[in-house]
Amino acid sequence: MIKSEAKSDTETVDRVAEKKMMAGEKSIAAEKAIERLDPEIFGDVKVELMASLGRGKLTVSELVNLASDMVVPLDTPLNGLVELKFKEHVVARGEIVSVGDQFGVRISEIVARK
Repeated sequence: MIKSEAKSDTETVDRVAEKKMMAGEKSIAAEKAIERLDPEIFGDVKVELMASLGRGKLTVSELVNLASDMVVPLDTPLNGLVELKFKEHVVARGEIVSVGDQFGVRISEIVARK
């Protein structure tokens, strides 16, 4: 009985390791796919980018007591660069600017592709 449980645990660990490896491979595959996109073929395809302004930390008590007009401090300084992401990959960094009545990002740095 103990042997079969150990075998079961080993199989579970192996499956978890395999899933993590596959997730890593998918991430690498996504990065390589971005590099191989041919603008002649895919130039008109729209993609969604996300700007990451920063991160804040709260205690659970602060989280459950959030209310209108409260301010959550973020770790990015006022003159700091925000990250521009495609999926989960940072593609550029820049500063927040005004574009009419909306926000924009003025690119300061293109992240090197591996």
